[in-house]
Amino acid sequence: MRTWARAELLRPALEALLASTDAAARVRGDPVELPHRYSDPRDVEVTALLCAALAYGRVDLFKPRLSRLLETLGPSPASVARDSTAAQLVRRLEGFRTG
Repeated sequence: MRTWARAELLRPALEALLASTDAAARVRGDPVELPHRYSDPRDVEVTALLCAALAYGRVDLFKPRLSRLLETLGPSPASVARDSTAAQLVRRLEGFRTG
């Protein structure tokens, strides 16, 4: 069976699950919300990687720290990641800790 055909078999169940779930509320409570602040796909990718790498354990503790990290990186985390040297990134993030 082709992949798309299998996906179509799942569609009704997935749509019913989505309809019965307040997806927006679930996203608001999770660090996955943070990459949605950006419109540039490169910024979304960088912030999603940071959130995935650093958000473990209690979301209520990590989400505020991740928000501060992203504020430190400014309006375009992808540009900062692309244009900064390792030493510049270390200086910029001095004092950041996850625990």
